Amino acid sequence: MQEVYVPITVSAMTPSTLSVDVAHEDTFNPNWFKSKEHESYEVSFGGGTTHVMYPDWTSVKYYTNAACSKLKAEQNVYDGGTIYAQVSAYVLDDNGDKLGLVFNGHDDKGNAVYKMQTITLRLTVEQQSIASVNFFYDESVGDIYAMSREDRLAIADKLANKDNYTGSVYAQSHVDANGVAYGVNPVSFAQNRDNYFTVGDWGDAVNGTAVLVNLTKGTYSGKRYNSDGTENPQGLYKKDVSSGGFVKLTDGELGTSYIAYVQGWTTKITSADVTGIDMQTVWANIGGNNVQINVNIPNYNVTSATLKNTTLSVKNDTDGNPIGIVGGKDGNELSLVYDVKNGWTLPSSATVTTVEGAGAFDTAMTWDLFCSRR
Repeated sequence: MQEVYVPITVSAMTPSTLSVDVAHEDTFNPNWFKSKEHESYEVSFGGGTTHVMYPDWTSVKYYTNAACSKLKAEQNVYDGGTIYAQVSAYVLDDNGDKLGLVFNGHDDKGNAVYKMQTITLRLTVEQQSIASVNFFYDESVGDIYAMSREDRLAIADKLANKDNYTGSVYAQSHVDANGVAYGVNPVSFAQNRDNYFTVGDWGDAVNGTAVLVNLTKGTYSGKRYNSDGTENPQGLYKKDVSSGGFVKLTDGELGTSYIAYVQGWTTKITSADVTGIDMQTVWANIGGNNVQINVNIPNYNVTSATLKNTTLSVKNDTDGNPIGIVGGKDGNELSLVYDVKNGWTLPSSATVTTVEGAGAFDTAMTWDLFCSRR
């Protein structure tokens, strides 16, 4: 029998570049890919061959050119536009085990070894700029950072609803009769400063700091219409050239506000010694942007104080008001009257109302120094 050798040409499988849109509300998200739509992609290898591939996002790298030969200086998508990314990806077998597609030699037993396939993504990312931010505000809730983590977890649905982000100051608790917005509870801030100016994962409003991002503008600048086709500069529709009809503008085209999450603080207030009701400014990092955060940590002037578990009483001024301020460099003090002839104990807590506060609150009392006078 004659042996015949026939040369066989095997074409290398090369995946096509995949076009991927980054969601409007993920433009400043360092982990924009952590959503269900990016768990897997259907990748074409030519000749009608496709594979469902699962990216290993720990390997992602960003590039400025289609050949992926020039690494992007900033390894993120924050500046928007067209960005190329390469990421290692695998397929799953019938048992759900990971399989590589690229031959990588043999192991010491002569078995073929395969590694993950590198796939290329052409990312389309909106170019956004932040005009301002708003903060969570619900007067029935108050300063959310004065709450325990468990209590914040109980209102997680409220924290995830952008309609609740109407506050003009950080940790807004209430607005007084003059329209002044008050924020951080000074007693809570003095006692638990680590609860404030926190950083958490994107999407975690319980452990981190969530704000409503208001954008400078949307990506669409053409004529706008109502749904019936009448022209309206504030309309929510645009004319579709191909069909002649009118289609609704996307959130990106409108520049719709969305909830974003602070990724770091350039400046923040770390001392309990803050004074007055004047607005203070700190700066936070959101998607590479240095964003102004308004903070109002006031002195609260005491109008009443009920001491608990004591025979002492609070000293009043000539108008009958308690002498004392809660918060501030000169604050956290109340003058007390007591009778040295009778036994007495120092109070450990009090219920306090203030001029500026939204209502009565309980506070612990710590005694650094005390003495008796005649």
